[in-house]
Amino acid sequence: MIIYINYEVGATVKAGDEILRINDLKLERQINSVKLKVESAQKAIWHMKQKHKIEVERMVLYRIVNRTDKNISEARLSSRREALSAADAHIIRIAKLKKSGIATTAQYELARKSQMQAASAVREAELLLEKNVAMDAAAVRRHYNHKEFTTDLDMLALDLEMAYSRLAMEVKNLEQLDRIKEQMVLRAPFDGRILNFYQTAYSRASRNDPILLFEKENDISITAYLNQKEILEVGLHDRAKVFIPALNKHLPAIVTKIDRSSLFLNKSNSHYTWHDNKDRTAAVILSLQITGDNAAQIHAGLPVVVIFDRRETNDIWARIKGMVGSPDQPADVSIKRGARDEEI
Repeated sequence: MIIYINYEVGATVKAGDEILRINDLKLERQINSVKLKVESAQKAIWHMKQKHKIEVERMVLYRIVNRTDKNISEARLSSRREALSAADAHIIRIAKLKKSGIATTAQYELARKSQMQAASAVREAELLLEKNVAMDAAAVRRHYNHKEFTTDLDMLALDLEMAYSRLAMEVKNLEQLDRIKEQMVLRAPFDGRILNFYQTAYSRASRNDPILLFEKENDISITAYLNQKEILEVGLHDRAKVFIPALNKHLPAIVTKIDRSSLFLNKSNSHYTWHDNKDRTAAVILSLQITGDNAAQIHAGLPVVVIFDRRETNDIWARIKGMVGSPDQPADVSIKRGARDEEI
């Protein structure tokens, strides 16, 4: 779909000027889809950043809890070691009494059992303290709730980094699509003039449909076709008159190029084709001498009538006329034999 047109028919533009912009509906759907993904990725990053901030604040409290657990474990270990020392002293005393026959074997076994229980309690307290010390050291980045790690700032940071990577990828895709969209612009390939628009604003154009007719801005030339006899009577830099019926204007022109074999060469098959002498096989290129006002009205394809002043092909006759002259016209006109019209 053509969005807008910046110029009107007849306007003069410079190379690179934006003439019109085209909107590709499929491309627009892709851009909208990627924009939604970018917004979703941005929201995900915001959510992760808030979660990370909250967990960092919680880690301060978690560290206090872990430090308290370590202190409690230290106190419990100290208490159980004292209980083990008391159990060791008690079994020594019962053993002495048993040798004296005062204590019974049952009392000794009971003391032995108490000693083993105290030793087991000390070992349990040591392991618990070791765990709490380790958790207190790791409490800067993660928290363990005695069953599993409920908070891990390193994993949160990794998830946040992955979210930023996804956002960067979607933004890159969006930028690429935007660049493609910016290229959906028709710019003037060179300085020139707009002759016609085949489409209007907000109209739909299919592939290979013509949109506008653009003419390069340079010297306007005219091609006239002559036969092999007529071409001998025209020379380079000769002046001619051009009549444009569509505009009812007469304009001067100068011959800039003469090609006698214009139609003899078959450009498709790269060989020469012979024609009759009456066929217009020679081409004459003329440069139209016009001003800016007239140039705005003239475009390629206009039919014109070219009036040449014929040159004299007989060199001897031309010299005699040049020396004798004519009472009605200057001597230099003696080499001309009248006029002839050519349509192109």
